Amino acid sequence: MARPARTPLRKHLKEPDEFVSFTRRAILFVQTHSLALVLAAGTVAVIAGALVGWQWYTRSQEAEASLPLAQTEQRFLAARQSGRAEELEAALKTFQEIALQYRRTYAAGYALLLSGDALYALGRYDQAVKTYQSLLEQGALPELRALAHLGLGYSWEAKGEWQRALAAYQASAEAAIPAVRREALLGSGRTYEALKDPKKALTAYEQALTGGTPLAGGYAGLLQEKLEYLKRE
Repeated sequence: MARPARTPLRKHLKEPDEFVSFTRRAILFVQTHSLALVLAAGTVAVIAGALVGWQWYTRSQEAEASLPLAQTEQRFLAARQSGRAEELEAALKTFQEIALQYRRTYAAGYALLLSGDALYALGRYDQAVKTYQSLLEQGALPELRALAHLGLGYSWEAKGEWQRALAAYQASAEAAIPAVRREALLGSGRTYEALKDPKKALTAYEQALTGGTPLAGGYAGLLQEKLEYLKRE
């Protein structure tokens, strides 16, 4: 089966300011437990120092990983557009190395997501599925989870696993990111068509057409033609 074309939606998403959140929690804890802290000041100072040190270490890891990740992502997007397998393989290797080296960072999760995208682009759908599922099992942040579900939808669709594709697209469509939700709705529409359910396909396409910013280029016209066709079914 022909691989469904993907829209390049990836944008670097900012991680939560965990250090600020930690600092506020620490201040609240001190205000609430001042007497106990006086009695155990030395121990608390050591623990607090270790926690703050860990926060700064995590931030340094994020910064260290961000440049090679961004550079490799750009090469990957160009290789995916041109279909150059060797460059896709090279990007995949780098993504996997970053995911392994910088564990427990946002960059590692994003690199794992891009590993799935690279495997999908190479036609290794089973491996792509396992990679996206691995990211979901790690308890990734909501935006990464939405993109992982989207990747699963494409992978299952390419394998002809329509029910699984539909479930993944529906999970991704719950995202608060308009562009991701729209792409997931388009995937749901294609899947409903494959399942011979034109009414539900029509609903999904209509939601994709009306939600968010206007579709670029002539894509809105093509989708409108699709809607008119389904209405006649």
